[in-house]
Amino acid sequence: MLASALLALIPLVAASPVARQDGVNVDSLKALAQKQNKYFGTAYQSFYLDDERFEPILDGEFNQYTPENEMKWEIIQAERGVFNWTGADLVGPLIHEIWATLIHQIFEQAEKTGAIVRGHTLVWHSQLPVWVQNITDPEDLKSVMKGHIDAVLGRYGDRLAHMDVVNEREYKVLL
Repeated sequence: MLASALLALIPLVAASPVARQDGVNVDSLKALAQKQNKYFGTAYQSFYLDDERFEPILDGEFNQYTPENEMKWEIIQAERGVFNWTGADLVGPLIHEIWATLIHQIFEQAEKTGAIVRGHTLVWHSQLPVWVQNITDPEDLKSVMKGHIDAVLGRYGDRLAHMDVVNEREYKVLL
């Protein structure tokens, strides 16, 4: 859906007169944000780059990238204690191998364009693996959350400008 929305911008971007300075569109959302020392970001999945129309919009309009799903708990640790860094280094064995590679593509794209990466989100009720949802002991839940957070940030923390760690904590599993 996000890719479709961004691709819908192509006629507007292509038809607009573009003022450039050092090859940068000075009227882009990215340039306007940078003038105010801010970031203008988007969440995307790295396979969006397979569409050749996506990358110019991504690189031209945004200076912050957020992996849409590649860093979610159900992707990185679908089984307790088993970390798969492939989608973060899809769902099922092959998909998990692909996801780890995809997160690296997002980091590489950001490094290529000078953008930052914001991690999203390590703990979110919507994409928790079933084994986490089935934990009933609060101390066990705290322990696995801490272990998961420490593992992910230990691997990617130095490449992230920001990280959304817990989203919507009121969900019953997180109380």
